[in-house]
Amino acid sequence: MFRIKYLLLVGSLFLGFLGSPGSGLAAPKPVNKVVIIIDGSGSYKNRQTQAITRAVALLEEMSQAKVRRWEQSDEITVISLDAMPDVIFQGSLTDLKKETPAAWVERFKARSDYLRHTDITGAFNLALRRLEGDSRYVTKYIIAFTDLIHDPIRGPAPKKGKPVPPPEDFPFAELEDVAVAVLWCPYKQRESWEPFLQEHGLEDSFHIYTNSESGAIKLSPPPKARVKREAGELESQRQWLLAKVTWLARAMVYMVAVIFGLPLLALLGRQIWRWRRPRGGNLPSVPQR
Repeated sequence: MFRIKYLLLVGSLFLGFLGSPGSGLAAPKPVNKVVIIIDGSGSYKNRQTQAITRAVALLEEMSQAKVRRWEQSDEITVISLDAMPDVIFQGSLTDLKKETPAAWVERFKARSDYLRHTDITGAFNLALRRLEGDSRYVTKYIIAFTDLIHDPIRGPAPKKGKPVPPPEDFPFAELEDVAVAVLWCPYKQRESWEPFLQEHGLEDSFHIYTNSESGAIKLSPPPKARVKREAGELESQRQWLLAKVTWLARAMVYMVAVIFGLPLLALLGRQIWRWRRPRGGNLPSVPQR
C-alpha cells in the first residue's frame, strides 16, 4: 500500500509536468484557404467565359478530391474583379459541391453594372482579408484570372495598349506568405510587374503567366495543409523535449529511491532501535543512605 501511494504521487506529478511548451493550449488545426479572382471588366471580356470555365473546372477538381486531402474546415472564396470587387462565393467543400457551372455564369452576368472599371488593389485586399490567419497553420493561395490592368473609378484611365505598372497601394508586403498565380496576362503587362515582384522578394511565390503560357498551365488542388515550423521554434521544441527527458530521468531516480529507499530506512531504523533497546533483567537499585 505504501509503494502504491508513492507511485500514484510521482505519476501524477510526471503527467502534470509533461504538458506542451508555451501556454499549454492545443495548436490550431492546419487549414487551406483558396481565393479565386476572376476579372469581369471590359478589358478582359474576351477571356471571361474561358476564365469562368477554367475556374469552374478547378473548383470541380477540388470538390472531387479525396476526403483525406480536403477537410470541412478548408475555405474557398471566389471574388469578382471589377469596379467594386466583391465576394460571390465563400464556403466549405460541402457548399462548393452544391454549385453548378450555370450558377457561376449567372452570378457574373448579374454584375454587368461594374464592368467599366477594374480595381486590382481592392480585389487583392479583399482576398487578403479572406486569407487571414497564422501562416504556420493556414496555407494561403490566390489564383487570379486577370490582365492586371488597374483602372479604378477615380483616377486617370490607362492608355489603351500600354502596359500598366502596379498601383502604388498594391499590397505586396502582405502577400509574403501567399502563393499567387495570375493567368492570361499580356506579356508586356507581366514585364511591367516583374521588377516590382523582385523588389519585394516575391518572384518565387507570385507567378504571372502570359496568354501563351496559361493554356499549358495545369492548376491542381493544393496539398493538405501542414503546420509550418520556424527554425527557432524547432530549436525551442528540442530544448523543451530535452528538459522533459532530463526531468523524467530524475523523476525515475527519485521514484526508485522513494519506493525502495524508505522501506530500507524504516527497516534499518527498527534494527538500530532493537540494538539500543535495554536487555532483559532487573534494573540496578539505587543505594540508600
